Order: sequence, then structure tokens, then C-alpha cells
Amino acid sequence: MRAKTLNIDGNKRECVLVCGGPSFKVYSSPGINGWIIVIKGKRPAVTNDERVSRYVTLRYQPLNQQEDIKRRFNEEIVKGIV
Repeated sequence: MRAKTLNIDGNKRECVLVCGGPSFKVYSSPGINGWIIVIKGKRPAVTNDERVSRYVTLRYQPLNQQEDIKRRFNEEIVKGIV
């Protein structure tokens, strides 16, 4: 497990890396209801967005939906909706 201390809303929190790519990382932390997403060049943001949850659990999603989940996540989340 890779852990990192992130500043979330002025509070330092110990977070565990869940998944990531070259331009983003998704973390989990005790006491936070949702995912912490860090997009390259931006501050960490907490989100409960279902698209993030589906991306994190991608390997458990139906095979015929995986490419669409990846595409939507990259287009809508990584490119700036968060």
C-alpha cells in the first residue's frame, strides 16, 4: 500500500492510493465519505461521484461496460468536472 499525507480542507490526512494514472490519483482516507481525487496541477478534491466509484472498481464491472467507464471517467472527471 502506498500512503501519502494530503491537505484536505486545511486538515492533514493520511491517505492510501487506490488507483491512478499519469495525470490523476485516487485516494481513500478514514473519516472521509467519498474518494479523494488529485488531478495533476490541482488541489485534492473529495467526491462521491459514481463515475469515480465505478472506475475504482473497474475490474468488477461487466466487460462490455469497462471501456465506456474508462472513457467517461477520463473525459468528465480527469478533464475537469471535479
